[in-house]
Amino acid sequence: MKNSSLAVLLTGVLLLVGCFPVELSVSKDGRVLIPRQEGFCVLATADKSQAKVVYTPKGEQPVWAAFAGDGKSFVAISQGKADMGDRGYTLRNVTMDGSAKSLTKLSNLLYARLSGDGARISLTRAADAESKTLGKKMPELLVVSAADGTTKTLLSDVAAMHRWTSDSKSILAVHVTAREKDSDQYAGKLVTVDPATGKTTDVASVLAGDKIFIDVSPDGGKVLLAALKVLPPTQAVPGKTEDKVALFEVDLKSGQVRLLKNKTLLGVYSPKGDRVLACTETTEGVMEVSVASGDMKTFTAIATDAAKSAGSSDIYPTWLDNETPLYIGLLAVYGTEAKNFRLLALSADGKTRRNFQPNIDLAVEEK
Repeated sequence: MKNSSLAVLLTGVLLLVGCFPVELSVSKDGRVLIPRQEGFCVLATADKSQAKVVYTPKGEQPVWAAFAGDGKSFVAISQGKADMGDRGYTLRNVTMDGSAKSLTKLSNLLYARLSGDGARISLTRAADAESKTLGKKMPELLVVSAADGTTKTLLSDVAAMHRWTSDSKSILAVHVTAREKDSDQYAGKLVTVDPATGKTTDVASVLAGDKIFIDVSPDGGKVLLAALKVLPPTQAVPGKTEDKVALFEVDLKSGQVRLLKNKTLLGVYSPKGDRVLACTETTEGVMEVSVASGDMKTFTAIATDAAKSAGSSDIYPTWLDNETPLYIGLLAVYGTEAKNFRLLALSADGKTRRNFQPNIDLAVEEK
C-alpha cells in the first residue's frame, strides 16, 4: 500500500511531520493546534494571533493532535525518532499548561480522529499481515479510550480516512471488499461502525483510488465523499473506471447520492453546515480553493495557491469559523524555484486574507 504520510521536515514552515496528513484542529474559540518539529503549538487567532508551543515530547516527533470538545486539553500523537531506535507512536492527553498523560503506544499508524464527545480516539494502522481478500496489507480500524488507553480493533480492510458521526455513536469508514487486479482502484461500502461491537451498516457503494476523503455535516445528516464512484448501497459500483475523483454528497437518511463537483480532491462542511469548501488540483502540487453555499450547486473560486502536499503528506484545508476557510498556501521565494508554506485564513468571499505564519515562527523562536 502506498504510504501517503512519510516523514516530512521542511525548513521555515509550520508543517507537521510524521506519517499523518496535515489536518489542523480548530477549537470553538478560534485556536488552531499545530504539531511542529519543535512541539505542539497553539495559535490563538482571536487574541492578536498569539502563538505558543505548549508541549514538546522528549525524543519524539509530534505528528497529530486534536482539541477536546471543551478546548481545555488535547489528544496528541508523537512518533519515536529513528535515531532513538524506536518508531512507535505514543498517544497522550495534554493540558494547556503542558502536563501530559500517556494513554497507549501503537505501531504503523496512518490516521486518527477524536470523537466529538472526547471519549474515544479512532485510528487506522497498517495491518501486520496481508489481507486474504485483497492480497496486500490494508489498514485496520481501531478505537482507543481517551480515559485509560484501552484499545480495541473494530474492522479490517478499510480506507485510512474515517470520520465520527456528529453524535459520537458511530464511525463512518470505507470497508474495502474488492480490488481490481493490477490496479489501485478499490470497491467497497461506506459503512457506519459501532465502536462498541464493530457491527457495520451499509451507507453507500464506493469505488476509490488509493486515497479517499470523507466529511460529515455538523447535523449528522449528510456525508461528503471524494471518490471515483458513489452509488446507493443497494447498487454495485464498477470494478474499474477511467473517471477522475469527484465530490459526492450522500444523504444518510434517504441514501440518496448526488454529484456536487467533478475533478475534486476533497470537500469540507463549514461549522454550521451551510457552506462547503472544495479543492481541485490545478497544477502539480497546487490546488484551487472554492466555496459553495446554499444548494451547493455553484462553487466560487477564492484562492489558487493552496498546497496539495508536503513531501508525501497530503494537506487538508479546513474552516477557522463559518465564514473563514483555513489553508496552507504556497509563496514563491524570489530568485529561486523554491516555495515556502504559510498558514492563511481567507474570507469565504475571497476578499480578506490573514497570514498567521509570522506569529507561529515567532512563537517557535521564543521557545
